[in-house]
Amino acid sequence: MFYYRDRLIVTKQKTIVAQATASGKSGIGIIRISGCKTYLVAQTILKCIPSPRLATHLRFFDINGYMIDYGIAIWFPKPHSFTGEDVLELQGHGNNIILDLLIKNIISIKGIRLADPGEFTKRAVLNKKMDLTQAEGLIDFINAESAHAAQLALNMMKGIFSKNIKNIIMMLSEINVLIETELNFSEEEHLLLDMNLIELKLKNIINILMQLKKTGKEGILIKEGIKIVICGLPNSGKSTLLNKLLNQNIAIVTNIAGTTRDILQHNINIQGLSFNISDTAGLRQSNDYIEKIGIKKTKKEIKKADHILYVIDIKQHKINTELLNKIKKNIFNNQSYTIVVNKIDLIPMQPVLKKNKKTHNIYISAKKELGIDLLKNYLFKLYKNNNSLETIHTTRRRHLNIIDKVFVELSFGIKNWKENKNLELLSENLRNSQILLNKIIKTDSSKEILEKIFSEFCIGK
Repeated sequence: MFYYRDRLIVTKQKTIVAQATASGKSGIGIIRISGCKTYLVAQTILKCIPSPRLATHLRFFDINGYMIDYGIAIWFPKPHSFTGEDVLELQGHGNNIILDLLIKNIISIKGIRLADPGEFTKRAVLNKKMDLTQAEGLIDFINAESAHAAQLALNMMKGIFSKNIKNIIMMLSEINVLIETELNFSEEEHLLLDMNLIELKLKNIINILMQLKKTGKEGILIKEGIKIVICGLPNSGKSTLLNKLLNQNIAIVTNIAGTTRDILQHNINIQGLSFNISDTAGLRQSNDYIEKIGIKKTKKEIKKADHILYVIDIKQHKINTELLNKIKKNIFNNQSYTIVVNKIDLIPMQPVLKKNKKTHNIYISAKKELGIDLLKNYLFKLYKNNNSLETIHTTRRRHLNIIDKVFVELSFGIKNWKENKNLELLSENLRNSQILLNKIIKTDSSKEILEKIFSEFCIGK
C-alpha cells in the first residue's frame, strides 16, 4: 500500500510476486519476487539461499516439500537489485500450469501477494533506483513499435532527459539564491544584483526548454507513429494504394464509386519509422446516407493528419485540382500534403517525384505497383530526423505540458520584473518553476499521475 503524507511517500509493503514472461508455452518461464519476505520464499521453494547474483541450478518445491520443477534461481539481495529490495528470480519451464502452481504456493506464504501492473518498477522508483522519466522510458522501450522509437526510449532510460531537467532546476536554484540574498541583505533602494545578467540567464533557460520541447514534439511523432491520411475523389485508387503500401489486402477494392465508407487504419514500418496510414471515403457530394457519414468521418480524419496524401486519377487531373483547392480552403488546417498522381500505367509513364511551388507531386501506379517504393522513401525522408536521435530526449506529452507551464512562469517573471521591478514575485515564479520541473522526475507528483504511469506496465515488470 502506498500513501502520501507531507509530500513524502511512506511505504508499508507486502512482498510481491508475478510471472515476468508472457503467458503461454515456451522454453523458459520466469517468476519474480520482491520484498522483505523474499528470503523466506527462497528458503521455502529452494530449501536454500543461493549465492548473490549467481545463476544457480536448483529444484523448486511446494510448501509441503514436493518437487514442482527445476531450473535457474538468481538471488539479488537489497539494495543491489532492480527494485532496491530483496529480489528472487526463478527461471523454470514455460508451462502455465507449473508456473501458476509455483505462484499459488508462494502467495500461500503469509505477507505475500500478487503484484499489480508495473509494481516492480514503481518500487524501483520509490527506492530511487531510477526516476520517473527513466520508468517512462522503460515502458516506452517495451512498447516501441519501431527501431527509432526504441532508441528514443533508451535515451530516456539512460537518464539523459532527467539530467537536463536537473541541470535546469539547479540553474533556477542558483539564480533564486542570488535574488533571495538581495531581498534579505541589500539596501532597499540600491540593487547589488546585476538584473541584466539575471534576465540573460533566465532567457537562456527558456531557450533550453524550448529546444527540449521542439525535439520532444519530434520524439512524440516517432513514438506514436506519424499519421498519414489518404484522401481524394472516389475511384482515384486510394484503397489500392493502402493495400500496396501495406503489402496486404486490407481494403476492399472495386470499380464502384463509394465502396470505402469508413476509416481503415493500419501501421507500417518504413526504415525504422512507424507510420499510421488511414484510407478514407472518397470526397464528393452524395445523396447516400451511409456514404455521407463516411465523408463526414473523412473530413474529421484529415484534420488529425500529420501529412495528407491527396490521390489524383491522372486522367481527371483538372477535376481533382479544382477539388484540392476547395479542400485546402475548407478542410486542410495548414497541414502538409503531397499530391499522388495515380494510374500512370494508363499513359504510360515512369514513376517520378516532381516538386512544385507548395508541395511535391509523386507519379505512381498503385495497381501495377509502380512508384510504391519511391513514395515510401519520400515519406521516410520527409520525417527522418535530420539530427541524431541522441538529440531527442523525451517522447512524453506529460513532460511537454509541464515545460509549457514553466515557460509561462518564467516569461511572466521576466515581464513582471521589467514592468514592476518586483523581486519577490520573480522569486516566486522561479520557485514555482522548480516545483513544476521536479514533477517530471520525482515521485512527489500526484497519486493520479503515478498510478497512470505505472498502469501502462504489464504485470511482472
